[in-house]
Amino acid sequence: MNGIDRSRTLTLTYEHRRIPAHPGQTIAGALYAAGIRIFSRSFKYHRPRGLLCVAGRCPNCLMNVNGEPNVRTCVTPVADGQHVRGQNAWPSLETDVLSLIETFDWFLPVGFYYKTFIRPRSLWPTYETILRHIAGLGEIDINTVPDVHYDQRYRHTDVAVIGGGPAGLSAALEAAAAGADVTVVDDQPALGGHLRVDSRMRSLADDVAAQPNIETLSAAAAFGDYEGGLIGVIQGARLIQLRTQRTIIATGRFEHPLIFQNNDLPGVMLGSGVQRFLHLDGVTPGEAALVVTTNDSGLAVAADLLQAGARVETVVDARPAIPETPAVRLLNRMGVPILLSHSILEASGHHHVSGATVVQLDEHGHPVHGSERYVGCDLIALSTGFEPA
Repeated sequence: MNGIDRSRTLTLTYEHRRIPAHPGQTIAGALYAAGIRIFSRSFKYHRPRGLLCVAGRCPNCLMNVNGEPNVRTCVTPVADGQHVRGQNAWPSLETDVLSLIETFDWFLPVGFYYKTFIRPRSLWPTYETILRHIAGLGEIDINTVPDVHYDQRYRHTDVAVIGGGPAGLSAALEAAAAGADVTVVDDQPALGGHLRVDSRMRSLADDVAAQPNIETLSAAAAFGDYEGGLIGVIQGARLIQLRTQRTIIATGRFEHPLIFQNNDLPGVMLGSGVQRFLHLDGVTPGEAALVVTTNDSGLAVAADLLQAGARVETVVDARPAIPETPAVRLLNRMGVPILLSHSILEASGHHHVSGATVVQLDEHGHPVHGSERYVGCDLIALSTGFEPA
């Protein structure tokens, strides 16, 4: 676990419930530990949404915090006295009457409202009002003025490094060793990127912190690269105009999900999200897990789950053969079945994962008819590929 103070307890309020939390946790981590599994509803059909990436890259975690809509709760730290509530659901996220819309999904193809409600034109304002209340995310209270002070800062640096992962930190250290003043801009609360869960990354982050000519802007997003070496950075309520002579883009990679039936059920999470939850929030996201992978990262996810005390029911790997890694040796020692040339066909459950159907793949990667088998689980961890950010 990374920086969680178990000796202190904070309290936040969620839908009139008092939720305990610890400094260092995120809002989503505290809610999940308290048994909350549905964090949002889908934009159109109001299907239940659970945590997926746990990195602030998807809309599944968006909630209203202290009156502010669309807060990414999976990367927002807890604070004592926070008021958290769901969005775009009535009367609650757990029981959303508007989810009945999904019953008529056959009648609601993409863009149906523009084609169906275009006539008569005089009724479009009425249709639009209804549709805007049904669809969407958070709402802005136009009668409330936020008690936030916004300011601007102007900074100069020799080298700006956008991204605080292993590549960005290595580049920052090299530039600093050459005598340059370096500014690292990273959108996470701590340096390390996707390897914050790795103890080796903490030593690299410590090396950066020890360099007097490296400045770090954490929890800050670089939103634009303009002429004249101007980098626009937003950090909370502060706009930073950063002038630089050289810019290094090291924004890393992110994990993407796999396409299968019901892949949006709460309880389906990316493998990297599972690891972030385990190591950064100190929360085990399931008791019985199915790990679906196409690479060695998934095997490491399965090993991390075992070490956290969860049961790994099965690992399904699309590859016909896998290397003998420490994770594989641990899985074999613990008697975890590893099904090679297999993948997932469907997730089962109503408001949360209760199981999955896995299937064997032929030499072309196509499902083999008749090879389906059911695996009971309450967590499906997907580690099925990465792409550049």
